[in-house]
Amino acid sequence: MASQDDALLFKELVGTRTVMYAEAAAVSMFLWDYLLTLEMEMSLVWKSKCNLVNFLFFVQRYTPFIDTACLAVYSRWGHNMSPDECSRLGYISGFMYLVGMGSAELILTLRVWALWDRNRLMFIIFSFGYVVLCFPSFASMYYFHKYLVFSEAPYPGFRGCFTVGERPYIVFHWTILLMWNTSTLILMIIPSIHAYRLGVRTRLTTIIYRDGIFYYMFLFFLSIVNIVVTLVLPPSMRAIMTAYVLSFAKCIFSSTHSYSGSTV
Repeated sequence: MASQDDALLFKELVGTRTVMYAEAAAVSMFLWDYLLTLEMEMSLVWKSKCNLVNFLFFVQRYTPFIDTACLAVYSRWGHNMSPDECSRLGYISGFMYLVGMGSAELILTLRVWALWDRNRLMFIIFSFGYVVLCFPSFASMYYFHKYLVFSEAPYPGFRGCFTVGERPYIVFHWTILLMWNTSTLILMIIPSIHAYRLGVRTRLTTIIYRDGIFYYMFLFFLSIVNIVVTLVLPPSMRAIMTAYVLSFAKCIFSSTHSYSGSTV
């Protein structure tokens, strides 16, 4: 019995350490990309006029410094982390993640709406769909963190939070993201086909078609990977892709938005 408990503990420790190093790599990638694109951001975004899109850009651009570079790292590398402290960090980090990702998705939604010539009916459809899907997304994140089970440090000197159980509510979030991105991609392709037939070529449409389709396809793939990871891997390793998804998505989106000069 003791050997089985030791084997289970060892498995959980390996999973925790694997996620720890994966998140450290994701943070390094995010910081490196930020430094590479900062000059472009300063020249193309900072000097442009202040509007809603730029505000959303800065929200999604700088929230990872809080939820990924600070809170996530602290939850994995902090000393003497109590279960209550780990639970609070999880709630805050999850909320910041949703705010940042939601801002990025909203900017892309506004861009797709622009492809529809800012049609009033499409505005109602986009607004309704975005708001309706936001509620279950926030709910799934809330219940995911609510049922996360943390334990005291398994041995002296252990770093970070030790996760011993959870319920896969996060699958609903990835599924919702998958549904929204698929729907938005379809609504992007429809006017692009129409524009292609008419021979319409503008800077705005070129940027949105090229970068938007790539971004949506990228998130589509990663959402599927996250769903599979959540359902297959043990609780200690289910977060292994989350930081990568956030970092990759923010890197790609920030680069494309900066390059476009915040055009919507």
